[in-house]
Amino acid sequence: MSTRRGFLASTLAVTTVPLVARAGVLSDAPMVRIITESTCADTLRFAARFGIHSSVVGGDPAEYLFDLERDLRDHKIDLVYGLSRASTQFLVEQTALPHGYQFGYQGQHRYIKQRLLHSLSGTRESIDIVAGRLEWHTRPWAVELADALGVLGSSVAPTQHSEVSAASVIPKDSSRHLVSWLLRPVA
Repeated sequence: MSTRRGFLASTLAVTTVPLVARAGVLSDAPMVRIITESTCADTLRFAARFGIHSSVVGGDPAEYLFDLERDLRDHKIDLVYGLSRASTQFLVEQTALPHGYQFGYQGQHRYIKQRLLHSLSGTRESIDIVAGRLEWHTRPWAVELADALGVLGSSVAPTQHSEVSAASVIPKDSSRHLVSWLLRPVA
């Protein structure tokens, strides 16, 4: 049986950022824990958007979960946002659920032949915006997804489902299937 350490062995880093990083008053901005991995070019692009670089690799991956659990318990984090493999998302979910967090948004991103299929679930308004950005993206999709944090931060519960597909070359080091999510405290 695999351990948390085994599942998180490729964790790149986590960081906590204000939801509105460019806002004038940051003390009122919700704090967001960003979680991603160094598994492929897509997750590295997502991480770089939040200032997480590959030089941060190191440390005990299990400590990331313990830190997350401690911060959730102490109400230091308002949202948890990530792009990773499903196994890492599952562990983060299992850490957050006992502390009263639930999904506000969920996504699956799969390369199929020369297309990239995005299956998104969240609040109607946020999913409509994010689906449009991913379908007609001018930048790498993981960058568009990272930049959608402000929109997805308002998603309260997955009530809308949308699938969009876009032509895409599969990166050489691709995981071919990633999940994204946003966890928030139950109101």
